Amino acid sequence: MIQFEGHSAAVTAVAFAPDSGLLATAARDGTVRLWDVFGERAGEFPIESVREQTLSWAPGGGRLVYGGEYGFGEYRLTGERTELHGMAVNGVCHLTNDLLVIGGPSGIDLFDVPKKSVRLKQPPQRAVKKVQRLAVQPETKLVAWIVERRLQVWKTTSQDKLDVALARESWAVAVSPDGQRVAVGVDYAVRLFAVGGKYPTAELTGHTGRVSGAAFDGTGRTLATVSWDDTVRVWDVESAREVARFPLSVGQLKAIACSPDGTRLAVGGTAGGVVLIDVG
Repeated sequence: MIQFEGHSAAVTAVAFAPDSGLLATAARDGTVRLWDVFGERAGEFPIESVREQTLSWAPGGGRLVYGGEYGFGEYRLTGERTELHGMAVNGVCHLTNDLLVIGGPSGIDLFDVPKKSVRLKQPPQRAVKKVQRLAVQPETKLVAWIVERRLQVWKTTSQDKLDVALARESWAVAVSPDGQRVAVGVDYAVRLFAVGGKYPTAELTGHTGRVSGAAFDGTGRTLATVSWDDTVRVWDVESAREVARFPLSVGQLKAIACSPDGTRLAVGGTAGGVVLIDVG
């Protein structure tokens, strides 16, 4: 377990690069930082957002999209930065190298990076409320998001959209690598849904605080979650059982990501710390 020090405010987004071993972190101190897997800083740049930030690496690697309440932009590992749009976003995820799914105050949109423009194609019955959390599975073109106590799931190749009432607030959503499952944090528990189903297939219980983030490993067989109870928990998806637990001391846990090879978890907390956990 390695703790990265450097941010001076809550870390709200973490993301592993797909091909370079880099970890990107964003915090309310107004910075995005890049780290290698040994905790050494590999780069840094300012970001206007000082609330909730969002990060997404392009599938081909080498390009990082960052965003927040004042818009979003793209950073290249060469050091070049390009501002893409001034639209406020709560979530940005790559659907392809050049196509983003963006979630903001008025719902979900598709954004063409080279053209710097919003595409006309939008999910059917587009949400008109603030998107709270967003997850995308690029290979299966599946998009899942949370809006006003509802889980909404859309496959961009279809006109159908699934809409599920959650009854309570949710601040975590993740899509499995095969696009067959969606995990949703609802209060202290995590509910697993089969894509296309309106009722959960399993519920993961044990956290004693709000679940604030979730991430599948590369196989989809395990799910890692963070909570305001200051623990990271790892679950076996098929049995719905907890298989590992890691108590941390970096403030309330806000963000989690799993490395592409499934061997590491990165976790960010409100005290500004980032912890790298070896689970391989």
